[in-house]
Formats: sequence, structure tokens, C-alpha cells
Amino acid sequence: MTNCRRISVSLTPEMERKVMEIRKTDEYCRSSVAEILRMLIERGLSAEQKGA
Repeated sequence: MTNCRRISVSLTPEMERKVMEIRKTDEYCRSSVAEILRMLIERGLSAEQKGA
């Protein structure tokens, strides 16, 4: 893993529930919550840059 800066992010109960539901899928079942959040942030940033 690369050098990562640690930050604290507060999630609403709804966001936490959705992340935990994602974690139950075959694609993400072996990923940590932190890994899932990093993937989601990357996808959101890419979409934002594309103007979506």
C-alpha cells in the first residue's frame, strides 16, 4: 500500500448502512471498510472530473 494520510470522516447512519450493504456483495466481501471507502471516493472524484 502507498503512503496514505490518515483523516477522520463522519458518516451518517444511512451512509454507514449502505457501505455495510456493499461489503456484503461478492465484489467487496474481502475488502475492509477503509478500502471500500477509498474506492468509492476514487470513483466519485473521477466522475466529478468528467463532469458527471
